[in-house]
Amino acid sequence: MTNCPGCGEMINEGAKVCPRCGRQMANYSTQFPCPRCGELLDYYERFCHRCGLSMVNGYSEEAPEEERHSSFRPILIILIVLGIVGVTCYLIFNTPLGSKVGVEDEHVTFVKNGSPISYPDITYDEAFSAFFSDTSWEYFVSDKGLDVVEFNGDCLYYDSEITVTIQFVLDMKNGTFEMEYVAFNDVPQSVLMSYALITKVFESY
Repeated sequence: MTNCPGCGEMINEGAKVCPRCGRQMANYSTQFPCPRCGELLDYYERFCHRCGLSMVNGYSEEAPEEERHSSFRPILIILIVLGIVGVTCYLIFNTPLGSKVGVEDEHVTFVKNGSPISYPDITYDEAFSAFFSDTSWEYFVSDKGLDVVEFNGDCLYYDSEITVTIQFVLDMKNGTFEMEYVAFNDVPQSVLMSYALITKVFESY
């Protein structure tokens, strides 16, 4: 209880106006605790959405089961929608192109089916699949607007396992592509080392 600053009447702390003089309370609260469980409720709620206690008729009624849980339904729907969106985004942005989910990108297929001039009878897909483990292929457009296919795979280098990244720049108009970038554990390699690696891969097939 508190005193009305206008007339001094004792009123509930959550009251909006004084029932005696009609003065509005400047700092009234729009919420009050449930007498049973302490859950904060809005002044207009008929039942406690936590324990089901009625806020009318002397707190003697239990809320119907459907009404007790109705406040959770919007939250549940939102969580389900967010879950579906999250899974969809994960599949779109984290699944390597060419995996079992979806259809392989045509740019990736173009590079996989290609062959170096020195090894015309062996495709990159055949040689890389035989030499590397845990392989993945992905297509993307670079900041410069270039079509790029990136390969990642693991192999042994001086008795240590490393992850090799190889990027091919495509010219789809002319039907050609060339190796543009090679890295070992994200460390860029020289042109000499890059072609030495390719030679090793194809000679090992």
